[in-house]
Amino acid sequence: MNRVAVRVELDSELVEQASRAGLSISHELDRALRRKLGIPPGPSHSSDEAGRWARDNAGAIAATNARVDENGLWSDGYRVF
Repeated sequence: MNRVAVRVELDSELVEQASRAGLSISHELDRALRRKLGIPPGPSHSSDEAGRWARDNAGAIAATNARVDENGLWSDGYRVF
């Protein structure tokens, strides 16, 4: 994939918030354009997004795993394997 430099003008507050959130403007614009045009994300974008999702949801995942460890799954009585 060839990359090309472009100049864009964005709201300064939006750029500041993105920076504080640790977002890459280039990555986010690329992702938004792909989504708008119906083009699937590239492999590096998918893994970046998955990693960010896992970090953002680590607490909820740990809490769910702890609850399952303590109480089991709702389907335990129905499983035949």
